[in-house]
Parts: sequence; structure tokens; C-alpha cells
Amino acid sequence: MESKENEYSEQEEIIGEGEDIEDLEAEGEDEEEGQNQASLEIAQLEQTLKDLTSTSTSLDITKNLNKEELIAEAKSYKAAQQKKGIIYLPKIPPFMNPSTIKRLFKKFNCERMYLSPESEGARKARRKNGGNYKLKFKEGWIEFADKKVAKEVARCLNGQLVGGKKRHNLNRDDTWLMRYLPKFKWENLKEKFEYDKKVREERLKMSLSQAKREQNFYLEKAEISKKVKYATERQKKRESKGDDKEKEQLMDRFEKKRRKNIEKTIKYQQKHQRTYKQKEPKIKEL
Repeated sequence: MESKENEYSEQEEIIGEGEDIEDLEAEGEDEEEGQNQASLEIAQLEQTLKDLTSTSTSLDITKNLNKEELIAEAKSYKAAQQKKGIIYLPKIPPFMNPSTIKRLFKKFNCERMYLSPESEGARKARRKNGGNYKLKFKEGWIEFADKKVAKEVARCLNGQLVGGKKRHNLNRDDTWLMRYLPKFKWENLKEKFEYDKKVREERLKMSLSQAKREQNFYLEKAEISKKVKYATERQKKRESKGDDKEKEQLMDRFEKKRRKNIEKTIKYQQKHQRTYKQKEPKIKEL
């Protein structure tokens, strides 16, 4: 009995040790998962920090900060960027420049803006048709420090008159057209411009390659037409030379026959020529 009790106690100790090992392994796995998650967060923050250093931002990277302080700076900058909001203006009032728009929206704490100008071709066509020489903008984006303010500005001003004083105010009777872009940041706008630039470059490459193919096609056709023309001319010359030879041969044959006929007639005449002997004259005596 004592031996059996000793065996049971040994088995319980082994099972308890195994459970302790499993608990330690589970704790180690949890710690590893936590470390992996923390390393992923640090990597993401480092990437955002690289993005910030590559662009012109308000983050001061000239200070001799350690890694933790830089990560904290990046976190604060990311949080500030998440608070910002952007509104989109699909139509700019005629000949309203960026300084005017900045002056009008400055009280709403706008930070950045970008107005897309019209193309040079459209501007030349407008001036050719009697328009003025001022630069016209097609669309624009305005960034506000607070997304709530941006939403309220877009909600209140969309479809409303620009207003203002009557004197020296060309845009008094124009209407605002704007809408808030949810989950849209300034980096997305930069990506859009880069994408549009790449699309334009690809289209230009495609158009150039198409023009080059057409040019090569027409050059090949012209070369083939030249070769065909030269071959036809040579063939005509050969045919004309052959016709001349045939004509010469026919003329020679005709001339030979004519000469033979003349010779035959001469021989015949000579053979069958009638000759008459003249009588000698007789003299009568008186």
C-alpha cells in the first residue's frame, strides 16, 4: 500500500510539474505575441516617421532626440493629422485666386489649400474667343485643422452666395460648391497627383508609340510603293524593248520580201523582154 501511495504521489508531482511547464509556455507565448505586436507598432511608427521626414511637415527632426521621443513625436503628429479634415471645391468662382480664398477661410482655421489651374490649351482658347488674360482655376482642396469645422463649413456654405460688398466684388453673385471628403487626408491628395502624373506619362508614351507605329507603317508602305513603281517601270521598259525588237524584225522581213519581189520582177522582165530589130533603111535610086 505504501508503495502504491508513493507511486500516486510521484505521478501527481509529475502532472503538477507538467501543468506548471504548460502555464510557463503559455505565458511565454503571450509575452512573445505582445512583443511581436509592440514591434509591429514600432515599425509602423518608424514608417510614419520616415514619411514625415521625407515630406515638409511641422515635425522638428533637427533635435537630437532618442528613438522613444521620436516615436512619441510621430504618434502626436499622427493624432493631429487624424483630426484634420478636407473639403473639395469642384468649381471655383471665376477668377478667384488662392489669396482671396485663404483670406475668406482663414477665420475657420484653414491650414493648406491647393487650386488646380486650367490647362494652357484651354487658357489660350478662352483668350482667343475674347476672354481676359487672368488665370482661372478649375477645382480645389482646402485642409482645416478640425474635421468638425470642415464638415460644418461644407454644410453651411454649399449652394450659398459668396456675398460681400458690392463695390469691386466680381464674385458677389457666385455660389459656393463644396463637399466634405470623409477619411481623406492630404497624403491621399499627393498620391492622387502622383497617380494622375503617371497616367499622363503612360498616355503620352502610348500616344508616342502609336504615332511611331503609324509612321513606320506609312514609311514601309511608301518604300513598298517605290519598289512596285520601279518594278513596273522596268517591266514596261522591257516590254517596250521587246516590242521594238519585234517591230524591227517585222520591218526586216517586209523589206526582205519587198526586195525579193523587186528582184523577181526585174528578172522576169529581163527574161521576157520583147526586142524589136529595126529595119535597115533602103535608099531608092532616082
